[in-house]
Amino acid sequence: MKKQLTLSPRLALLARFAGQCGILADVGTDHALLPVWMCLQGFCQEAFACDIRSGPLVRAAKTVRVWGMESRVQLILSDGLKSVPREYDTLVVAGMGGELIARILSESPPAASVRLILQPMSGEEVLREYLYRSGHRIEQEQAVCEGDKSYIVFLACAGTSDPWVPEDCFLSPAFIPDRAGRYYIDRLIAAHRKRKNGLVVARTSRMEELEWEERLLAFLEQKRNFCQEDN
Repeated sequence: MKKQLTLSPRLALLARFAGQCGILADVGTDHALLPVWMCLQGFCQEAFACDIRSGPLVRAAKTVRVWGMESRVQLILSDGLKSVPREYDTLVVAGMGGELIARILSESPPAASVRLILQPMSGEEVLREYLYRSGHRIEQEQAVCEGDKSYIVFLACAGTSDPWVPEDCFLSPAFIPDRAGRYYIDRLIAAHRKRKNGLVVARTSRMEELEWEERLLAFLEQKRNFCQEDN
C-alpha cells in the first residue's frame, strides 16, 4: 500500500490557493509534487508540470510514475510558459525570484481568465509592482513558515486593482496578518532598518532614499501591529 503523498507547508498553501480547477500549469515544478497531489485529491482534472531544465523533469517523471498519474500529468520542458499549451485555467509559478516570475508572465501573458498563484523567493516588491502595472489585482497574500524561513504567496487575477501607493509593493492590502505574516514582516523590517542605518552611517546626501526608508519602516511597523502575536 502506497504511503499518502503529503505536501510541505509552502506547497500546501499553493494548493489551497489553487483550490478546485480544471487544468493546472505548474512552472518550476521540480519533483511535480504539487500537480500530482492536486490530481490525486481531485482538485484538478489534468496538470502540466513544467520546468526549464531536464533534470527536474526526470525527478518529476518518477513522482508521476510512482503515483500512477501518467494519463493526467503532462511533463513539459519549457522556458517559462513559452511551450505550455494555453488550456490551463490556473497557473502556479513558484520557487524563483520575483523578477523572473514577472518576466515569465510578461513574455507569455496568460489569458485574462487564468488565476495566478505566485510564490517568489526574492524580489517580492518587483512582482507586486508588475502585477499592479499589468492590470492584475492581488486577491490574497499570505505568508507561510517552513523551517526557519518564511515565504509569501499571492493569488492574483486580471482586473482593475484599487489605487496603489509605493508601500503596497512591499505588502499589498490583501495581506493576511497572521503569525506567519508577523514573522515575514519582521524580516522585512530588519532588512530595511539595516539599509536605513547604512544610509545614516554613510552620512548620505541621498536624503530622498533615507526619507523613503523611514516612511517604509513606519508602514511596515503599522502593518506588524495588526498581526497575531506569537504564542
